[in-house]
Amino acid sequence: MTSKERQTLQALDNITEEFGRDTFEALGTFLNKLDPFYREKNNAGAPVDAMRERLKNLQEFIKYDLALHMEEESTCLNHCLKHACGSDQSAERLGKFPKGCPPKCDHEHTTVCEECEEMNFFFNELTEMVKQIPNRKLSMRNKLKYIQHLEFLKHKLEFYVTHVIRSFIEDGQKDKMVEELVAGKAVLILDFKMKWTSVIRHESAGEFFAKTGTAWHGILVMWMSEDGILRHQYHNHISQDQAEDSHFVLTSVYQFLLKDVIDVLPISEIAVFADSAGCYRGQDFIYGLGHIAKLTEGRVKITDLYIAEAGRGKSILDGHFGRS
Repeated sequence: MTSKERQTLQALDNITEEFGRDTFEALGTFLNKLDPFYREKNNAGAPVDAMRERLKNLQEFIKYDLALHMEEESTCLNHCLKHACGSDQSAERLGKFPKGCPPKCDHEHTTVCEECEEMNFFFNELTEMVKQIPNRKLSMRNKLKYIQHLEFLKHKLEFYVTHVIRSFIEDGQKDKMVEELVAGKAVLILDFKMKWTSVIRHESAGEFFAKTGTAWHGILVMWMSEDGILRHQYHNHISQDQAEDSHFVLTSVYQFLLKDVIDVLPISEIAVFADSAGCYRGQDFIYGLGHIAKLTEGRVKITDLYIAEAGRGKSILDGHFGRS
């Protein structure tokens, strides 16, 4: 993968890149470091090769299958979303949890899922492999460094797993809202791409040197037409600014509504989805959305604003950018 392609992927979902793919790459490198110690002990290198296969399976499981295990409520500790996302009400009163979070489930969890627990099994066995290396080949000090590095990688991977779980919940909420669309209502999905570089159309590396990418703001609108057909449109605005700017994205939304919605599309109410980029969480953007109804003389109003997990909630827009 080239550095340009890596930068593009980071723009799509930086958490998945930094805490997911980069962590799995680091674990692969870690196994390569262990390989010489076990090659001497066993010519086939079976223990390390087996861990490589488990690492590959773990990556595929988290990426593709983990969400399939999730249930709103379950007696399996690993599958219960209410347990994973709920807050301890006593801890909330002490300020350790944000107010308004749903309470944790009140039922017992009597089972665990071995597939979901594989990450813990993997790191435990990898730690044991480090400990079993003879001290004459790897000093206790270096063993401690190896184990601390494993703990660091495990924390990163745990953060990635929580990202996947939260994203699964948020995507479900968005899908439900789209399914329940009726005539006159629309869903607006926003995404700001800072320093975006097209993989398809760009200068050669020499010509691109010392330049930055393009700041784009993408808008996807989905609405139910009067004949009951779900329709959608993409709208792009390009800026010369190289920072996430709430004024730019707010102006982008204003221009879209004034030029492309009012008197053009049969839309009067809009629910907005955006990720947790700074340009969407600031008071300027939030207050600005509140003035949409006044700006449009009551013809269009924003009914809801949903701030999704970082890098998530706008996968369909990522695909649009990727084709650009």
